[in-house]
Amino acid sequence: MGTRKIGLSLLIDAVYDRIDGHALTSTYRVFDYVPKDDDAINTSLPFVTIGEAYGGRSYSFGAQDNESEDNIISVHVWSDYKGKKECADMMNNICQALTATDFTIAGYTMLLKLVDDYSIIIDDTEPANPIYHGIIRFRQHMA
Repeated sequence: MGTRKIGLSLLIDAVYDRIDGHALTSTYRVFDYVPKDDDAINTSLPFVTIGEAYGGRSYSFGAQDNESEDNIISVHVWSDYKGKKECADMMNNICQALTATDFTIAGYTMLLKLVDDYSIIIDDTEPANPIYHGIIRFRQHMA
């Protein structure tokens, strides 16, 4: 059995780089945090954030001594467009960008990439200005 490692940081970087550099998504502003109101240049919508990241041992390959890991990265889309269209289109483009080809991460073999789930939530606490918040979760098996 080899040395156990955790590839979340490398995977987060790969997801960020793919969204930032892919033809369908390169115009999106991508952050690893949600911009605050005092960060005025960054608060205009739409934008994308890299969200929750979690993982564990991958059970998909059936071996007890398997050193593969199963990581899930959430990508969030924020839009103030009137209706869900902009949010849904951005989510579709991100999905295509992240699943088009395998990631190349030094020290890992990328085995399987899946879209785990996705949804659009409406924040209408200010009814005159609803915010559409899309969430996509990607699962990446890495060995």
